[in-house]
Order: sequence, then structure tokens, then C-alpha cells
Amino acid sequence: MAILGAWACGTTVAGAAEPDSIVEIPIRVPLAPLYAEVERLVPQEVRRDREWREHRGVNVRYAARRGPLELQARGDTLFLRTTVGYWLEARKPILGLATLKGSCGVNEPPRAVVLSLAVHLAVGPDWQLAARPMVLPPAFPVPCRMTKIGIDVTDIVGRVLHDQLWRTAEQELAAAIARLGDGRGRAEAQWRKLQAPLALDDDTWLVVSPEAVWATQPVSDGRELSLTAGLASRLRLVAGSAAPAVQPTPLPALNLTAPRQPATRLPFQLAVSFADAAKLVEIALVGQRLTWGGKSVRVEAARLKPGSDTLTIEALLSGDLAGTVRLSGKPAFDPKTRELYLAGLDYELETGDTLVHSLDAGLHDLIRGAIAARARWPLAERIAAFQQRAEQAINRALPAPFRLRASVSDVALTDIHLSESAIVVKGAVEGKAEVVVD
Repeated sequence: MAILGAWACGTTVAGAAEPDSIVEIPIRVPLAPLYAEVERLVPQEVRRDREWREHRGVNVRYAARRGPLELQARGDTLFLRTTVGYWLEARKPILGLATLKGSCGVNEPPRAVVLSLAVHLAVGPDWQLAARPMVLPPAFPVPCRMTKIGIDVTDIVGRVLHDQLWRTAEQELAAAIARLGDGRGRAEAQWRKLQAPLALDDDTWLVVSPEAVWATQPVSDGRELSLTAGLASRLRLVAGSAAPAVQPTPLPALNLTAPRQPATRLPFQLAVSFADAAKLVEIALVGQRLTWGGKSVRVEAARLKPGSDTLTIEALLSGDLAGTVRLSGKPAFDPKTRELYLAGLDYELETGDTLVHSLDAGLHDLIRGAIAARARWPLAERIAAFQQRAEQAINRALPAPFRLRASVSDVALTDIHLSESAIVVKGAVEGKAEVVVD
């Protein structure tokens, strides 16, 4: 049996254009390497204790040492926090006649300040993960007020530490996230790979035509950054021993709209040769004994004869109803059992025995039903085999650790007709496809 097919999503009617195949791709980025890099690059200590620095008319000198960086997350925002122990001395000249002095954390335990940095994350149309840092106001458990000189240098402490600690953190974090989230190069490579024809067997190729991509905005739980990418594509099968020529399309801009719901239709075309169909009829019928009301009939031979749009089963009977029975009908599909059968059967008995004709008048409905129930052609395994081959071909094109997994909810046929040598069946497997991470 030859198998042809393609994937698409949504619902269609016979003859309508196939819609896109929609799959969602989960993307998870661990934050531990990012955190470790920022922890390494942000200075542990800042100090200017050998010279004075002027700030708003006050000269200061200081030293500070931070504790470990703490990483938290809420939605699309990362929060970095650290507690800094510091000391600071200040002096202020008064009219050039005297100098007032004061200090915090000198000759006493170091003062503490809690510094926090909020980093908003977003994905842009350029496939770049971007960071927008924002320094939050510092929190001083004990403010640095120098009452002797009548000034509050808490603001000085906050600005100094921002300039020498948080400014570095902002720059390094933004650069690290940019390196972490530079997805365009990887996306372009994968986009090209998906467009290359995929071999299903020696003379069948699966051609994937990706058309659009989109992504949700990233969110984090503090351990990893997660977002969902969506891919819309069209798939088709091409027959031939050589790979078909494909005109690749460039990677489009990343769409940031809300994703569409994933859903798939897997249109297929099955060619059941008349030879295969006849063999199944013979296996199903020959040797069967049918009994009703004390009468017995045996099927001695059976063959299949194709017409222009109908199939005829000829069964040679022996026993109480000897003769040749012909059952003619059009191929139809049973979606529950996923089998072909003959619908609207016309029944004809050929015999020269008038007694048999008399007996057949009461039994031909039973004979027709018994033969029709056995003359069926299963398609479920062949449809499933195509689905599996298509999945395997796509998985070969996906990078590790991603893998496509499809589920089937329904199978429907859109057309059945007879060619010169086969029953040609066209339909669609409907369900849902998802990309999972192994």
C-alpha cells in the first residue's frame, strides 16, 4: 500500500486550502550559569579610603564589602539583592574657617544597606532576549546621619554603592542575558534545517514549509527562565527517488502576539491495490460456513472485481444454497473501526436450481450481511505507520533534546475513488502535536 500525506491544523472542508500546522515548543533556560557569572563579575569590595571624594559639598571616604547575591523572580522580572557592610567618613568645610567631621561604621560595627536591582526580561522581534535593569531605592536598617555636622549622608552611600557595585551589575547582567538569549543564529540554523526535504522511505519525501513563529514573553521561577515558542508550518509529501528541490524562505521576524492553540490535521492518501484487497477478501471469506435455521452454506471461493466506481465480490457457495453470489457496492469508510467496507450492496445469486432460488428469497439478506461483515479492509495500522514515520522524520530535524509527539483524536475521510489499480483513500488524522523536552 502506498502512503501519501501532509500535516495541517484546524478544520477544513473538502477542497479547501490546508491551514497551518501549529505546534508549541517549550524553551527552558537555566539561570544558575547566569547567576554564577554575575556573582563572579560584580566586585566583592569597593573602597576609597586613601583619598577624599567630594559629593554635594561634602568630602567622603569609605569602604564597603557585599555579601552573596540573592536571586529571586516574579513573572518576567528578576530581582538581585545583596546586603553591603560599609563604613564612611565625611567632612565639611565651614566658611573656610573650620571643618566639621562625622562617620558611620567607624569605631562601631559596620553599617548595613540592602541593595536591590530589578531586571525586566523581554524577547524582541529580532530574536534577542533583552534585559532592562532598574535600581531600586536602597534600604538602610540604620541611616547614616551625622548629627554633629548636621547632614544626612545616606544618599551619598546609596549613590556611591550604585556607581561602583550596581552599575557593574547592570552592565554585566545585561551583557550576560544578551549572550544567553541571542537566539537568532540558532533559530536561523534550525529554520534552514526544517526546510530540507526529509526522507520517509526510498521514494517518499516529507517537505516542511515553516511560515511563521511567535513567542510568549519569558517568565522565571528563580531557577530557570521559561517561554513558549509557536511554529506554524505546512507539510507535504513528494514522491520520487531524488530529493525534491525546495526554495528556502528566510527566517521571519519573531511575532510577539498571543499564540494560537496547537491543533493538527494530518491529511493522508492511501492506495489499497486491488491485488491486496482481493487477497484480504479471499482470506476473510473462503472456508467460512454460514448456517441459519438448519441450513448450511460454505464459501468455496471468493474474488474481487473492480468496476468504474464500484467493487463486486463474487463468492462461490456450496451446501444448501449452491451457486455464485455477487455483491456490488461503493467503498466507504467506518471511522470507528477505521476500515473500508462496501456500502449500498446490490445482491445477485446465479444458479440454475429453482429450489435454491426459492430458498434464497428468505436468506439473501442474511447471506449479504454475513459476507459484507467479513469483507472489510483495515486501515488503522497503515495510518498509524504513516504518522509514526512522519514524526520520526521531523524528530531527525529537531535539535536535542526536543521531540515531537502527536496524539490522534479522530480520523475522517474526504474522498474515496477507484483508480486503474487501487482503491484510493483520502482523509485526515485530527489531533494535537506538541514538542516535548526529553
